[in-house]
Amino acid sequence: MPEAYNKLTNINLPEPLELLCNPWSGAAINQQITPDSILQHHQDWKDIRSLPNAVIPYGNYQGGDLVLWQAKCIIELQPGDVLLFMGSLLCHGNT
Repeated sequence: MPEAYNKLTNINLPEPLELLCNPWSGAAINQQITPDSILQHHQDWKDIRSLPNAVIPYGNYQGGDLVLWQAKCIIELQPGDVLLFMGSLLCHGNT
C-alpha cells in the first residue's frame, strides 16, 4: 500500500480547498440509521481498489451490523472497534 499512500498524500487541491481525511480519499458518516433507513447493499466502485475502507462505530445504538455479502458474514461492531475491509471489492450494507 505504500504507492497508494503516496498517491493520496500528494494530492494538490486548489486554494482554499483542503483534504478532510488525509490519507483517505473520502469519508462517509452514517448516523441515526433506523430500520426505515437501513443502508442498501452496495459496492464502492469508485474507491481506489488497493485501499481498504475503515468502519469505526460510535455512540449508543442497537443493530447496525455490517453485512459482507460475498463473504456471507454479518459482523457485529461495538463503539471503539475498527474494521478495515475492501469496500471496492466486497458488496456491503448493514442490518
